[in-house]
Amino acid sequence: HFTATRSLGAGEIWIYHITGGNGVQLTTRKNDQQDVNEPAVSPDGRYVYFSEDMYPGGMFQYNKDPNNEIYVIRRFDREKGIVENITGGAGSAFRPQVSPDGKLLAFVKRVRVKTVLYLRDLNTGEEWPVYDKLSKDQTEAWSIFGVYTGFAWLPGNKQLIVWANGKINKVNLDGSNTSTEIPFICNVKQRITDAVRFGQNFNQDSFKVNVIRQARTSPDGKWLVFNAVGYLWKKALPDGKPERITTGNDFEFEPAFSKEILNIIPQKIIDSLRLQGMVINEGTTPPKIEGSYFADKANCFFDSSNFPRLGIWRANYTYTLYNQNNTDLTLSIDYFAHPRNIDEATGKGSFISGSGDKFSAFFLTEGVSKEVPYKMIYIISGRKTADGVVDWHDCLRMMEKGDDPTNKLIAVGGTRIFKEDDGLASNIDPDLDKKLAGFNTSLKESIIAGK
Repeated sequence: HFTATRSLGAGEIWIYHITGGNGVQLTTRKNDQQDVNEPAVSPDGRYVYFSEDMYPGGMFQYNKDPNNEIYVIRRFDREKGIVENITGGAGSAFRPQVSPDGKLLAFVKRVRVKTVLYLRDLNTGEEWPVYDKLSKDQTEAWSIFGVYTGFAWLPGNKQLIVWANGKINKVNLDGSNTSTEIPFICNVKQRITDAVRFGQNFNQDSFKVNVIRQARTSPDGKWLVFNAVGYLWKKALPDGKPERITTGNDFEFEPAFSKEILNIIPQKIIDSLRLQGMVINEGTTPPKIEGSYFADKANCFFDSSNFPRLGIWRANYTYTLYNQNNTDLTLSIDYFAHPRNIDEATGKGSFISGSGDKFSAFFLTEGVSKEVPYKMIYIISGRKTADGVVDWHDCLRMMEKGDDPTNKLIAVGGTRIFKEDDGLASNIDPDLDKKLAGFNTSLKESIIAGK
């Protein structure tokens, strides 16, 4: 087996005269990554057996399935100049060794979680296991020194000398699955050094984290989320201060950004809403928020429209959220106010993010209000509790609208953000609108945002 200056096997079999010379190349490498190794010559000198990485893809791969075929035993016929496959299949076949009489081929094979020694009758093709107490093979690794250590036949064709589990073993081939240890003594000189140890103080109130795991960058490249000391953290790039994403006590792993939300609301709008005070809860494991919630009074604390409504309050809104399926959601809004000739709006998309008990629900709607067609983003954020939604925030942002010379609707790009006055949008009966009294005029606007 020929290896040059690379750490990987060159994937070629060469033969040299014992006195030296230039050598003769028997096989040609198919690429620079898949190994060809473990050559063994038959007693008559005609055949050169070897193992070859035949895994699909044409390159070395991690995470290969050892229960499938990775290595195949092949042989080069020195008389005909051809290469032919001998054995392989599930669990592979590697480290070939031909018996002294040339009738049997001993080789190694993976059988589920065991590495097993096999025999093959070269005349009939019959194969059978003879010993299943070998050390683990290297079928998933680089295997530059072979998939398993070399072994040898004893004269008589009835026993093999095999290394396994740190010992040299004489394996019986009579079907008993037994071996006899061959003891040996070696005189070695080893240098023993003191172990390097570091003191640990587990009682500190704070400490420097030296390792982060599972780091993920947001699609727009502005945020980094990662796992450290069992929790998820976020950091504004390039030099922001890391902050916990949630406040729970459970361990958190494998953060991920979903690109689905960007089909509903562009990242730059999410960033601008944050700057304007809108709460945006990130994460891919939002709580179940299906139900009806009553916001009795919400104050507008941000308004970018031509006719500011900053400081006004909005009362008696009922929000019903349903059809929650992973990141999809449907929203219906009922409210009691002065008639504004608002027509029904139909949803074009929805997305819900969050983790633990925190969520943000994003809705894209299209409709007609005051005879002006529009496309609008509506967002609700909060923390789900048994009483309802705490820290309720909602906002609307106008994305597009039709001809509106008198500015009946908020300007394109305009935003209004509201917060529940007492912080709670309480759980209510879905039929609450039938029970409310004191309003002479009832107007219902349904915003259906879903698939």
